[in-house]
Amino acid sequence: MQRNYARMILQQIRTVLHPSSLSQLSALAFMILVAVLSNPTASPAQDKSDQSDMTIDAAMRLEVIEGVLKNIKQHYAYPDAADQMEKALRERLRKGEYDRITSAATLANVLTAHLQAVREDPHLRVEFTAKPGSSTSDTAAPVMTPEEEKAQRETWLRYGSSRNFFIDKADRLGGNIGYLKMSAFFYVDMTRDTLAAAMNFLAHTDSLIIDLRHSGGGDVAMTGLFVDYFLDGAVNPNITGKRYLGKDVYVLTSKEIYSAPEGVARTFQSKKRAVIVGEVTRGVTNVTMGFPINRFFSVSVPYKRTTDKTGTDLSRQGVKPDVEVSADKALETAYLAALRKLLGKGADGEIEDERKNTIEALQKRLDGVKNN
Repeated sequence: MQRNYARMILQQIRTVLHPSSLSQLSALAFMILVAVLSNPTASPAQDKSDQSDMTIDAAMRLEVIEGVLKNIKQHYAYPDAADQMEKALRERLRKGEYDRITSAATLANVLTAHLQAVREDPHLRVEFTAKPGSSTSDTAAPVMTPEEEKAQRETWLRYGSSRNFFIDKADRLGGNIGYLKMSAFFYVDMTRDTLAAAMNFLAHTDSLIIDLRHSGGGDVAMTGLFVDYFLDGAVNPNITGKRYLGKDVYVLTSKEIYSAPEGVARTFQSKKRAVIVGEVTRGVTNVTMGFPINRFFSVSVPYKRTTDKTGTDLSRQGVKPDVEVSADKALETAYLAALRKLLGKGADGEIEDERKNTIEALQKRLDGVKNN
């Protein structure tokens, strides 16, 4: 969710701004909770009370189809694909394939499938919400009253706080290695204090492992804030905790992640600020925003390509790890590398012995996996 675009990174990256009002939260809502919220158990908007369907007539059905095509033509980052999508949907419309659809939810799902049949793109999606302001993807931007905006913000705050804003674990491992697990990058204005607390806790560790292997999407402002904690010279008014500078960082990845965590990993790698350990990421990193069609429908459209310095499109290129191992071995591999690099670097005898013993145990574990 960016503020007037400017979405994730990044995120991208799956991507800043500082959303201070719900209209910002909702209208641009996060590019990247798209991934997290695509999980049927992930979104507060997916309670049965919010999943109720709605009967639509031919006029609304046509309004939605035309609205989808209009926004894709105007905003999709791939004009040729947009043209193909319009051609395909208009042909289906001509054949009457949508004529019998009277369910709003069904129409959204069918249109999404038909768009992605032309070009597979997880961020490209038609959304229906029976309750304006309760979109299942949060990249959507239904028109809301001030009261609905306030209610949605309160809903998201309750949802995020009950999950510790997706900062799942901040821990100190043996040998004084930090471990931080993030399962999403939630709204920055709701999450920054919890992130600061985690960073303060980890500040005195000698190396840090960041686990993104099971991370979903997120807010561009949040991904930007997160990365800035590790970059010397970065200026970000949302940094209120201790920064992690001058010490080694390892980022764990898996083949399942894309969008926000993928953007975070890519930024760490391009800045040479972390060693990426794990699997090549999925490769879906374009900047996305929700465009309203009417009070109940919206369409999520990737409108800005993610490119490298040469202009090469990175949208289908995953992040290739510096150390490529299966995701289930990534933590042990990174932990072992961190400990080995710290050996003989001036730690007291107790910590040094702990590191040696942990290295031996980790190596045996990894060797055991290799032999099985």
